Amino acid sequence: MTTILTVDPLMPFPLSLMRPWHMARICKGYANSGGRTQVKVSASSSLLDKQGIVNDAGNLSRAIRETPGDIVVLGHSRGDQVAGVCLRDPDTYLRDVAPERVRFILLGNPERSYRPGVTYIDGTQLKTTPTDTAFTVWDIARRGDYYADRRPEIKAPLAQLIHMSYGNLDLEHPPEPLK
Repeated sequence: MTTILTVDPLMPFPLSLMRPWHMARICKGYANSGGRTQVKVSASSSLLDKQGIVNDAGNLSRAIRETPGDIVVLGHSRGDQVAGVCLRDPDTYLRDVAPERVRFILLGNPERSYRPGVTYIDGTQLKTTPTDTAFTVWDIARRGDYYADRRPEIKAPLAQLIHMSYGNLDLEHPPEPLK
């Protein structure tokens, strides 16, 4: 049995009303199908809490350490940023965790390593999520995703909709990588 640790995206009101079931439905229900069991990692949803992502990385680290067997960390958007903290500092967050037991699937990652030169809202340089770690990392973005694969030819409203549209992505048969 594989446990899917899900880390929610930032979902301000009224989208926050979807929070209880968003990650359960994403990727064709991947977290709850095929004998997998979903466990939600406690995560804040405040834009104002500058330590929120770091605190949530501690929650994810605890969940990984306390969960027996094989684990997939499934994040979306802000959830990927939480996973990114763990992957950037494995000595703190993933110490004594066997890499063959845990893999990461990141959807719509604003900190993907394929987007150099991007800044946060406050203008500070974006930290990239490493994909060359001892852990398997799938960093998946839909073409035109506003936060993970911004394209000038795709206008912001559509690009933001694309960012929230990972529901029908089939992780059993992943798409070809973006080029």
